[in-house]
Amino acid sequence: MIQEKKLSKNLLKYEITFKNISPLDFELFNIFLIESGVGSIEEVDSKFFFYLREDKRDFLEEIYNFLKEKNINFKIRLVKELGDSYLYEWEKYLSPVIIENFLIKPSWFQLNIIEIDTPCAFGTGKHPTTQMCIEFILNLIKNEKFNSFLDAGTGSGILSIIAYKTEKIEKIIAFDKDIEAIKTAKNNFMKNRCNNIYLICSTFEGLKIKKYDLVCANMLSSIILDYKEILENLTKKYLIVSGIEENEKEKFLSNFQVKNFRLLNEKIKENWYSFLFKKL
Repeated sequence: MIQEKKLSKNLLKYEITFKNISPLDFELFNIFLIESGVGSIEEVDSKFFFYLREDKRDFLEEIYNFLKEKNINFKIRLVKELGDSYLYEWEKYLSPVIIENFLIKPSWFQLNIIEIDTPCAFGTGKHPTTQMCIEFILNLIKNEKFNSFLDAGTGSGILSIIAYKTEKIEKIIAFDKDIEAIKTAKNNFMKNRCNNIYLICSTFEGLKIKKYDLVCANMLSSIILDYKEILENLTKKYLIVSGIEENEKEKFLSNFQVKNFRLLNEKIKENWYSFLFKKL
């Protein structure tokens, strides 16, 4: 039996020096490294470094060719070999970059692409209340699998799409009272190939009360307070509420006194709060 050669994941640190390189050529070279999955140039004490996996050592030839084609005077030397533990630390600081209509990412960086069309600012993933909901959802599914998720006031449908893409939640139900929001969410579900999300046009009062492992309500704090009893009845394990302004926090928490909920965690971004409750 031929034994498969195991590729080393050790990281090689190289120093690169330039002679009279223009700022434009330097930036183009930096973008070339990022696009190739190498990562950006590191500058330390006016010296420049880049890193390669040991099994990607052959990529040096492409670097040489790129610089020679641009008539850049350079010199590269191997500084040292780093262990694979350093590699994992290093990778944590590399993240995708968007420049105009280009998404630049390291080759090992796995992305779930979600396409969202919405006529309003909410639901695009940019608003902090949406981001905090997503963070709570992703953190919860790391530790356990959920049978059901209820997206209350789904809007663009982004939270339901995130829940679907995790593949950790069996049944996803999204509802909104706005018919235009329902149309938008439906289109976004189709666009992202989310075939098994139940979409309902309804108010809180019109919902048939069932228990859901995870319930998320990303809406105005006043609406959350108006329907806190219904939210309690709908929740089996966890409730995420988001959309509370910073100056409303204390008042909201004092009014959101539901005996069967315990506050587990809170997040704040750009003067907005989100809370995670556990059903007792």
